[in-house]
Amino acid sequence: MKRELSIKALRLEIRRLKEKNKAFKKEIKRLKRIEVIDPLTNVFNRRAFHSAFENACREVTIAAKRNKRKQKPQYSLILIDIDNFKELNDAFGHSFGDQILKKFGQFLQAMVRNVDAVFRWGGEEFTIILHNTSIEQAQTIAENIQISACTSKMPYFCAGVAQCKPGLSQKDIFNKADKALYEAKRNGKNQICIEENLSC
Repeated sequence: MKRELSIKALRLEIRRLKEKNKAFKKEIKRLKRIEVIDPLTNVFNRRAFHSAFENACREVTIAAKRNKRKQKPQYSLILIDIDNFKELNDAFGHSFGDQILKKFGQFLQAMVRNVDAVFRWGGEEFTIILHNTSIEQAQTIAENIQISACTSKMPYFCAGVAQCKPGLSQKDIFNKADKALYEAKRNGKNQICIEENLSC
């Protein structure tokens, strides 16, 4: 009788530990998600961007050193800044601005492929890493997003486009996209500029 009770108690303890372990794993998963997801827009955050962009640049550099590899990976970067966002915040309040950011993040997610990734860089700025995409293709994608934004009643935005190239650091490539974005904004609203054509 005592042996039966002992086995029953042991089974109950094993079940309890399994449930506790399951809850623990769920909590770890939740914490890992918090580390890489922007809580407002539900897209990847700046921390996730740094990690993903580093991996993309490394892959391009390593592939360039392997001459035997026929098809080398291509990554392009789009840096986006919503036009007149400060004015929207000032006119309608921060809650309204937050809703704009949330909807815009979801909109960008819907506009890219599963192999691509959308990140919130900060404030009203977003970045997109495009997998196996040339600079020309990235420009076309940015233009398509811009056209769709107009028809979907999304806010206008400017974008700078750059490509990951062997020998260039993450900082160099990001600065190229940032410079292109600056040039796009200098040319007016709802503009796109690519790094190879800064005269736009």
